[in-house]
Amino acid sequence: MGPGTGLGEGILVKSSFAKCYEVYSSEGGHVDFNVRNQEDWELRCFAENYICNSNNIENLRGKVEKLDRVSIERLCAGPAVPLIYEFLKTKYPDLPRVLEGIDGK
Repeated sequence: MGPGTGLGEGILVKSSFAKCYEVYSSEGGHVDFNVRNQEDWELRCFAENYICNSNNIENLRGKVEKLDRVSIERLCAGPAVPLIYEFLKTKYPDLPRVLEGIDGK
């Protein structure tokens, strides 16, 4: 797995006839985000709203009015950092916001 701009995944395959493993790429990051608890659900709902309504550059590229799903790639790859940061700011407003400056504002 290599999170960057996307969340590509690879599959290692070794047949009984081969001397080494072969790597096959996949688009595994396009699977749905699996909600397992209340905080996951809150994150999923926040992500849907953030992706549709924020002016984050990643969201402006593929602007949509309504999402029918949130992929794991949207929450784990590099472009998800601002989304996660905004989610945590709303969930825990008293935490210091070191990414916003020395004075925490």
